[in-house]
Amino acid sequence: QVLGYVFEHNQNPLFVIHPWWGSRLVVSFDDLAPHPVSIELLERLVSFERSFVMSELERYTNLQPKKRKLYTPKQKSIYACEETLLHLPGVLQLMEAIPFLQILEEELNDDEGSCHGTFAYRMFPRRQLAQISLRRLGTHPRCFPATQFLEGGEIEKVVPPVDGVTRHERIPEIERGAPLTQVYQLLGAPDYVDRGRSRSQNFWRYDVDSESPYTLLVWLREDFTVTEMTKYTPAFWHGPHLFPSSEHSLLDHDSATVVGFSEELDDGTFTGKQIELL
Repeated sequence: QVLGYVFEHNQNPLFVIHPWWGSRLVVSFDDLAPHPVSIELLERLVSFERSFVMSELERYTNLQPKKRKLYTPKQKSIYACEETLLHLPGVLQLMEAIPFLQILEEELNDDEGSCHGTFAYRMFPRRQLAQISLRRLGTHPRCFPATQFLEGGEIEKVVPPVDGVTRHERIPEIERGAPLTQVYQLLGAPDYVDRGRSRSQNFWRYDVDSESPYTLLVWLREDFTVTEMTKYTPAFWHGPHLFPSSEHSLLDHDSATVVGFSEELDDGTFTGKQIELL
């Protein structure tokens, strides 16, 4: 989700990189050294980025679905991709982007990869980026599936969305030892499937849009039955400030859960709260 562009400030050309998380990198072309970011400069950069992302998001949404993967910015001197337009509205608090993100949440249903093993599934990371931006903008997505399972190599029937409130209400029905099919029927498709570094570290992640949003991790045994369920607040999508260093993001650039950081949830580093439900 990187955004890169050239920006002139006080007759000084600057190269700016806005990464998918963290601070902007601003470099002066004069000496190729980091340039200090004053309040005035920061305000100008944010204003430029908001204007660019909003205009390009509208243009991207209006493209025919098959042409979206060919997206490039109108201004050739700016680097951005589809994921940039889906991710930055939430970071930049572009409230006017909500109608476009809602359209894209429904329409971005072409998969970008599949995983095969004990069970097979395909993933829709761009749809999930739209959903996360909607959450960061204070509205609830409709929760169209971010993953879809395959049966015998064939795509199964599309399951209807299970909204966050319904997910929240159904979680108490899940007991230790419950099969994954029951979890799937009650909560719908997970937002992310993680196979961990060993068979005993598998979990499904659900982002739950209740009155106080949270992330639910459903941990699985080797036979893929439920062994633990843990509720985390704030939800993982809130950002790197969930850790003291503000350098840890539990969600990767493609909305996957960063396993290395998830292992730190139990060592006291995580600044939020966690509740063991099972």
